[in-house]
Parts: sequence; structure tokens; C-alpha cells
Amino acid sequence: MKNAVLTLLLLLAIPCLAKVKITNTSTDAACPVKITEAFVWTSHDIQRRFEIDYTNQSSQVIMGANFGLDVMDGVGDFRPYLTDYTVGTTTKVGKKNFNNFFAFYTEYDAKVLGTRLWVKKVAFADGTSWVDDGTKKCQYVKDNR
Repeated sequence: MKNAVLTLLLLLAIPCLAKVKITNTSTDAACPVKITEAFVWTSHDIQRRFEIDYTNQSSQVIMGANFGLDVMDGVGDFRPYLTDYTVGTTTKVGKKNFNNFFAFYTEYDAKVLGTRLWVKKVAFADGTSWVDDGTKKCQYVKDNR
């Protein structure tokens, strides 16, 4: 009985140890894209993938969006990732664009430590664009520590 109680307490405590903290400033009305999910996962063929899901919260049709990515290192600092991610599909006003998968290679274990994804540029159907001013204002941070 004592072992069963200890096992139950351990099972209840494990989820409390792995709290994921998400900070999402892309919900601000000034951001044309609201990032709804950004995460690293391993597919059935054992390749690491990065997924980006977002909603068009602008007043125009989006033709494409470019995202920057930083990964968290072992001491909690963010380091620039190797490349940007670009989604080149049309997203109507108020609609979600999801299941955008990309290859992900890094020396840091971003699934465990964390990622910071931000909107760098958005191209609209009318030929105009929105560009980040360098402050990474519209970002989605996932801290898994």
C-alpha cells in the first residue's frame, strides 16, 4: 500500500515539474500575424521538425510570411537559428494557416529548453508588406525549462 501511495504521488508530481511558459506578444493588434503555435517535434521517420501555425489578424489577404527563430541554450540565453522560415501560402483575413512543417537541425535541444519565433515580414495580396522594425515585437516564446 505504501508503494502504491508513493507511486501515485510521483505520478501526480511529474506534470508539475514540466511547466511550459509561453509568452505571446504577437496577439497585439499591430501585428499582422498572430502566432498560435510554434514547436519542435520528431516525426515517425525520426527527423526533427519545426511547426508554425498562425492566424491572419490583419485587414488584408496575406500571400506569405517570414519568421525568424532563436533557440535557447543551456544557460537560458537565446541564440540565432541557422535560417529563417518562410510560409508562402495565401491566408485570408481572420483565417488560420497551420501545419507548416520545416526541417530542424540544431546543437541545442530546443524541445527541452525553448524557442523564440517572431514575425519578420508579411507580404500582402495588394503588393504592400509589413516589416519588423528589428525589435522582434511580434514574437512567440516557449520556455520549457
